[in-house]
Amino acid sequence: MAQSYDKIFRENIEDLVVPLAHKLLNITIPALEEIPDDLQVTIERKPDFLKKVRHIDSVEDYILHFEFQTADDPEMVERMLEYYSLLYRKYKLPVRQYVFFIGDGKSQMKRHINQPNLTFSYELYNTSDVHYRLFLWSAVPEEILLSVLGDFDNDPPEKVIERIVDKLRMVETRPRRLARYIKQLEVLSKLRNLQAMTINITEKMALTYDLETDIRYRQGLEKGERKGLERGIEQGIEQGIEQGIEQGIEQGIEQGVTEAKQTIVRQLLKQGILTVEQIAEAADVSIEQVKTLSNE
Repeated sequence: MAQSYDKIFRENIEDLVVPLAHKLLNITIPALEEIPDDLQVTIERKPDFLKKVRHIDSVEDYILHFEFQTADDPEMVERMLEYYSLLYRKYKLPVRQYVFFIGDGKSQMKRHINQPNLTFSYELYNTSDVHYRLFLWSAVPEEILLSVLGDFDNDPPEKVIERIVDKLRMVETRPRRLARYIKQLEVLSKLRNLQAMTINITEKMALTYDLETDIRYRQGLEKGERKGLERGIEQGIEQGIEQGIEQGIEQGIEQGVTEAKQTIVRQLLKQGILTVEQIAEAADVSIEQVKTLSNE
């Protein structure tokens, strides 16, 4: 899947699994359990979604595997068979596999393998076959976004986009979160050649959001920088009594700058708008430092 679309689905997948399973697959999920998705050690591509579905009676447990495709993969059925064999060998559980084709039109990917001593298949769903209102009626922003990939029936695309935006505004009142979903909508709309229209509509509805000019954001950064510097200099001066005033102040300033950057990183992580890479660049720290702070 193209990187920009892949990023959106990986960010939103946890909120999409249950509604997708219920509405499209007629599956009820009692509980989900993490399983190590370390199959990438053996295969080329990491699965888009992989979880164990747990039941009161463990005999009913199985592994749920989702893949999202923007274009047909001529080796999709072989790929899914590879996933299946590795998962079954490792966990000794049934594996339910579903591929959601989110590209334009209908997928022509092969779904079956029939060979001597081997019969295999996976389930394939085209989102363009699903009426967009099925997603639009949701109260989950991540699911509402899928409306743009559904069947518009005879509704004008412009009206559909406006309805999607209106619904997002209704269910998500936090400006930063709303801005994130609007950006994701603009990216996904490209799959239906509607990106220009979507951007025009969101701009017309004054839904653009500039993080850098957000007053609260800037106040938070300034406060974090000031607090970190003051604390660092204070600690540095105390240490400087023993090690030398000049050296202590220098160390204190360095520590203060470090703490200020850590404060910035924590705030950006909490806001949930930027990626790890973007946060690292914005705060002038390494990606590993951002990951460490995100795990605190």
